[in-house]
Amino acid sequence: MPHYYFLYFYYIQVVLKSLKKIDSMRALSLLPLYFAAIIVMLCSNVNAQSSQYNYYEEFEEPTTYEPSYYLSISSGINNPAGIFGIGLEAAVNTVVSVNGTLGIGSWGGKFGANIRYYFNERLGWAFNAGAAYTTGLSDLELEFDRTFVQGIGSGTRVVTFQLAPVPVINLSMSRYWDLFNNGLGRVYIEFGYSIPLVTQDYYTSSHPLTIDGEGLMQILRPGGIVVAFGVDFGF
Repeated sequence: MPHYYFLYFYYIQVVLKSLKKIDSMRALSLLPLYFAAIIVMLCSNVNAQSSQYNYYEEFEEPTTYEPSYYLSISSGINNPAGIFGIGLEAAVNTVVSVNGTLGIGSWGGKFGANIRYYFNERLGWAFNAGAAYTTGLSDLELEFDRTFVQGIGSGTRVVTFQLAPVPVINLSMSRYWDLFNNGLGRVYIEFGYSIPLVTQDYYTSSHPLTIDGEGLMQILRPGGIVVAFGVDFGF
């Protein structure tokens, strides 16, 4: 079995350990999938509403709002708000806004801030630039086999980790769609790259790791390709 098969399992295991809710492993491990399914359904609703509007647009004009704030719920890989988190966006003008995020990820708590530039007034494409800080974790215990830990003949061994805080710089593009056809709701996807500012001595372990184990920790460490999705509610 390829080593990379285990990466998703250990990623979810780290998040669950940090949440201290191991009993809900199955449900939380599928959280990004559930969230993605919700986004797909919302996008379908957007298309249906758009078609309905095109049919009736000659009879009435819908009321469109321009909220000063958006509250967001998001998930994803290297998402600025973590594997699951929230955000608050405040408009500076029709094309520029500032955004704060807070959530939980593979490296503990995560919070950050960014500035966003819209190419078409809060819908369509936007460019994001900002920074985030992951808190790290203390006394994180993970169960590894000899693939990831040196000196194990058979079976597994519990390894205790100390994860150091890791700040990152985030650069990304977002695509927004109107959710309620009135400007008060949006769905979005986000793609980009997260640059870690700490690349050495970002963890210690109670047992020496193999090359595969070190590679696994590098993958779990914040930083890398950003793939995220979320829902915004304006007010």
